[in-house]
Amino acid sequence: MNYKSKSSLVGFRSGSSSLSHYLVPAVVAVSAVVIGLVVGQGQWKLALAALGLPLVMLSPVPIGLGSYAVLIPFDSVAVLGQAEHGRTLTWFAGAAATVLLLGAGLVSRRYAVPPAAAKWWVLFTLWYALTTAWALSPQTAIQFLPTVFGLLVLYVASVCFRYRQNEFQLITFLTILGGIAAAIWTIHLFRQGSFYETGAETRASLIVDGRYANPDELAMTLLLPISLAFGHFLSLKRGLRKTCMLGAMLVITLGLLVTMSRAAVVALAIMLAVYLYRLRVGLRLMLPVALLSMLLLLMPSGFFLRFQQASESGGSGRFDIWTVGLAAFSHYGLIGAGLHNFPFAYTNYAGEAPHFKGIGRDAHNIYLAIAVETGVIGLLLFAGAVRSQMRTHFHARHVGEVNNLLIATEAATWGILVFGFFGTIIWDKSFWFSLMLMSAAGSLVQEPAASSPSREAR
Repeated sequence: MNYKSKSSLVGFRSGSSSLSHYLVPAVVAVSAVVIGLVVGQGQWKLALAALGLPLVMLSPVPIGLGSYAVLIPFDSVAVLGQAEHGRTLTWFAGAAATVLLLGAGLVSRRYAVPPAAAKWWVLFTLWYALTTAWALSPQTAIQFLPTVFGLLVLYVASVCFRYRQNEFQLITFLTILGGIAAAIWTIHLFRQGSFYETGAETRASLIVDGRYANPDELAMTLLLPISLAFGHFLSLKRGLRKTCMLGAMLVITLGLLVTMSRAAVVALAIMLAVYLYRLRVGLRLMLPVALLSMLLLLMPSGFFLRFQQASESGGSGRFDIWTVGLAAFSHYGLIGAGLHNFPFAYTNYAGEAPHFKGIGRDAHNIYLAIAVETGVIGLLLFAGAVRSQMRTHFHARHVGEVNNLLIATEAATWGILVFGFFGTIIWDKSFWFSLMLMSAAGSLVQEPAASSPSREAR
């Protein structure tokens, strides 16, 4: 792939037009005037938008997708408008990132043929959407379709785009930054005594304007930033940046632990196991692993009590819910009960539970939800998509720094898939974003010439 442009402003070739020499200064000048006017009127939101415009013009793809990554941990609390009817900031960031990816890819001709995994995910998503036709509650399925197609379009736009190495690294840094911000705020609230639930379980959570993030979902969004920080730590030789990455990993992990999410702790262990398997046991791995283990000494007794009570509570009632889900699968197992319709299928068989847990319950298991909602066909498509996605890392063994980041995205994806045994995350932004980064890292490894600055300058 031959990139002729030296300019960091995507879409303008240095030899064909002098427009790029005037556009950036003009945008900066206009933004400065706008900032001065709106700050004088107390319009801080508009000031931030005007401040971010020059950055987007200079590096549209990494800033756009990176902003989306920063907001993912805050998805459930950063809402504009009324609770259930407002749009999240992540929604707007995702829409902007999609437009920027499509525009930059088409203008600068940096799009390539979709990888095999993308074709599997498209087939899986289309089948999932098709189940709307026979869903138990068609209205519920139709209302959820924009979320499904929004994630799919962003995923396809990202995996077809050919990132440069510096762009990919900036996106990973912003992902880590979002994890640090969410973890620090969560730890601060925990130390202040602001909990998700008062009483026996004092679990930490993000709390903004009376909105509470589910602790399990919050912890799951921190898995990818932890893994990326670990990958950067292993890639850097020494110095301040390496220390900063180690500190970031420890802070985000502590933020995960105070949520007291058992599923996230198991997923974190799986992530570390992937690192140990891929890179073998050595001193460079043992130091961060030992420091992560020492964080357990900071946890209150309630953290360990939750693990002791896991079998007694049936996984907080999950075992009873899964029993009902299996009964529903025996009836809807061929073509499914429809998109986002597990709660309705559950209601039909709620009496099958050993201990009645009510009606309209969530599956709390990504694989059971897919099986009931899409049947065997959807389950096989999902398995094919995951298998195809995971084959990417086999092509990265001979590459140094990028290989570590590829392992980081692979480890995070494995961790999230394990987390899926305890949560319905199939349409979670963090799940799809981990797939995007894994594909981007794989593309950089398989096409090193495309990311080489010396090749791009020719």
